[in-house]
Amino acid sequence: MTGTRSPRGRDHHRYLAGRDWLGRAGHPAGQPGLVRHGLRHTALTWMADAGIDLHILQRVAGHQDPAVTARYLHPDVQAMLDAGTALSAWWSVVGPERLPFGVIEGGKNVG
Repeated sequence: MTGTRSPRGRDHHRYLAGRDWLGRAGHPAGQPGLVRHGLRHTALTWMADAGIDLHILQRVAGHQDPAVTARYLHPDVQAMLDAGTALSAWWSVVGPERLPFGVIEGGKNVG
């Protein structure tokens, strides 16, 4: 038996059954506030932490706009500190004097 299609193309009755199952599973797990959409945020964040590119995450999530996918990602404080450390290390080598910028004229780099 097929029901109405869900937003992601699955049969609606199966889609709703999955949602109901998660609601029932959250309470016995001691997590009554556990919701499917929160797990979606968690899964996408963990995938990003594992190094999966944003365009792949966008496809997995079914989003048309990468900006929507980016709103699902919640880097932890250590990840943000690591990003700052990486930028500082890069900047200490490159510095403002050696930035890879040049003047382009007629399609050629002239300085």
